[in-house]
Amino acid sequence: HSDPFFDTCLVSPSWCPTITPQNFPFPFFEGKFSEASARHRGKLASSCSFSFLLSGIADFIGLCIKMAALRSKVQPPPTPAWNGVSLGGWLLLEPGPSYPLFADHPLPSEDPDEEPVEARCEWDLLEGLTETVGAARTAEIIQQHRERHISKQDFEKIRACGMNAVRLPFGFWVVVGPRPGEPYVGPGLEYIDRAVQWAEETGLQIVLDLHGCPGGESGEAPCGRRQRPYGTWDWTQWDFAATLKALEVVVQRYNHCRCVTGVA
Repeated sequence: HSDPFFDTCLVSPSWCPTITPQNFPFPFFEGKFSEASARHRGKLASSCSFSFLLSGIADFIGLCIKMAALRSKVQPPPTPAWNGVSLGGWLLLEPGPSYPLFADHPLPSEDPDEEPVEARCEWDLLEGLTETVGAARTAEIIQQHRERHISKQDFEKIRACGMNAVRLPFGFWVVVGPRPGEPYVGPGLEYIDRAVQWAEETGLQIVLDLHGCPGGESGEAPCGRRQRPYGTWDWTQWDFAATLKALEVVVQRYNHCRCVTGVA
């Protein structure tokens, strides 16, 4: 009785559809139906010996039809399951996915006799660039990467391949900016805005993934800063309150966008 759909179904006994041998064929029917319609609460007017059983079946089927019709009026259609790709390396930098950024900007080796080495994560890359070319030039390099790494054409190609979704990993610094003493470049919400707009225009769903949290949710590169060997990162470094604040900004900014079907 607590379900409004169920209650509504029970107060209108006249909606049950007509049951005839033509539109209600069951293999266990034996005997002959009269052509009278069965409208009032599914009570079959027939000579079939299973009339009591049939009236219960008709009640059940009619109830299901009524409930489905009511639910379709007040509930949106289900969202199709995600079938897409991740846009890694764009708003959270990693060796490999962010190619050729890390290869183009190797860091000096600790041994001056050795060749420059590729940074292990976004933190190391930005820290090294800031030391060698300065903060202003580092910000320019990152902005150029963000402008070029992903475009609307990539969204169009994803859609043309028959996929329906993209996942957008980003660091908290893209949302609220870095914390004091951190080398990250941000905020950069205009790039998330751009991704959401492209998803809307190309008919893709988009999952907004806070992949780098304040303090890090692990000591691995996909969080923005690789901290190895093991033991240099502890879960207590993960700032839960600041993480929720960044997620709140994302939700409030994009909650009206139909293409945004997930926030992580």
